[in-house]
Amino acid sequence: MFWKVLAGIVAVWLLFVLLGVILKGLFWLVTVAVIAAGIYLLVKMFSGSSDPTADRRR
Repeated sequence: MFWKVLAGIVAVWLLFVLLGVILKGLFWLVTVAVIAAGIYLLVKMFSGSSDPTADRRR
């Protein structure tokens, strides 16, 4: 019985460790994606044409 409880505790601990590593990696990936999207939108906003219907004609 002791070994089953210990194995369960170790399994839950490993699950939390893996989840933490995955979330840490995703946090930086999402951060970089948000920054890149913001820069893209800023560039698009400042370099757009003066005709507001230019994008609709394509």
